[in-house]
Amino acid sequence: MANGGSIQFATLVIAAWCYYNDKQVDLNGKPLEIIDAQKDELHEAAEATAYDPLAFIKQEAIFGDLIKDGRFITTYHGMLEQLYEEGDIKKLMKVIL
Repeated sequence: MANGGSIQFATLVIAAWCYYNDKQVDLNGKPLEIIDAQKDELHEAAEATAYDPLAFIKQEAIFGDLIKDGRFITTYHGMLEQLYEEGDIKKLMKVIL
């Protein structure tokens, strides 16, 4: 980010992390086993994206002050919206490529 390069893949990865922590199922609707010490906090923050799209990024212990980076937030929010609309990370990855 510091050198102004593309951040599309990074924001897509974080948006997907949020999405799957929220839904907790794979593309076929099968439950995901999420093994993470902060599983509950991440799920709660991911669920909160329904009314606060930046709730996941507000996890300061993980993301620090990333919430203050306008370029990141704009790109992340766009990726998150597309992912929630389509639910197909592979398709979004192809678009970026």
